[in-house]
Amino acid sequence: MSTGRVAAASAPLVEWLSGLPAPVRVAYEAGPTGFGLARACAEAGIACLVAAPGKIPRAAVERVKTDRRDAERLARLLRLGELTTVRVPSELEEAGRDLVRAREDARADLMRARHRLSKLLLRHGLLWERTAWTGEHDRWLRRLRFAGVSAVCFDESYGTVLQTKARDRLDEAIIELAGAPWYADVVARLCWSGTTVRNFREPSCRLARTNRRSHRHRHRRKHRCPRRRDRECARPAEQGQRGVERPHQGLNRG
Repeated sequence: MSTGRVAAASAPLVEWLSGLPAPVRVAYEAGPTGFGLARACAEAGIACLVAAPGKIPRAAVERVKTDRRDAERLARLLRLGELTTVRVPSELEEAGRDLVRAREDARADLMRARHRLSKLLLRHGLLWERTAWTGEHDRWLRRLRFAGVSAVCFDESYGTVLQTKARDRLDEAIIELAGAPWYADVVARLCWSGTTVRNFREPSCRLARTNRRSHRHRHRRKHRCPRRRDRECARPAEQGQRGVERPHQGLNRG
């Protein structure tokens, strides 16, 4: 097995793969690189498999992890057919995921900024007794005055809260994306009376996962294992007949 380094960009990598003797099969781990390479390979007619990182078999004694060893392991597992694939989303779906992640990151940044500001005020003996982060609380924060270095710390902390609080652009983009034809059906099913589209921004961007989950649920109901029915058939017909079992139905294997 020979190894080598190739640029991580999709265009030069697909060009290099196209020059290899056919048939060519490619596998890589799902991660921060996204799914652009898988879509580019599909357009070029190259079979590309995106493997689930958590389901890649690994030996317990292998503690050294390098790019070369990972590539060799993926190549061997791909040849043996032991890789678990993940579904490659469309460009619109992946963009929706990025948008939701950006909104969640902004919310987490706001929470951290609020905690830092609250702890700063607490060290100075300033405690807001009523509901925090309301209009009244904001007016109280604006009236606070500090001297010296403490004023710089307060201005920086409060300014960070105001900066991270501005998430209107992300919310508007999510609402606009929810109205796209690809998401309109699931959003219409999820949004009931009194609930806004923004509350379902994450489920709407994971429509494919919901569809796969419901499909597996229907599949299990259709092909339900008869073990429970067999256990019921094996129970005594009356309470007094303990220890007397009926013959199992459907388990006669000869």
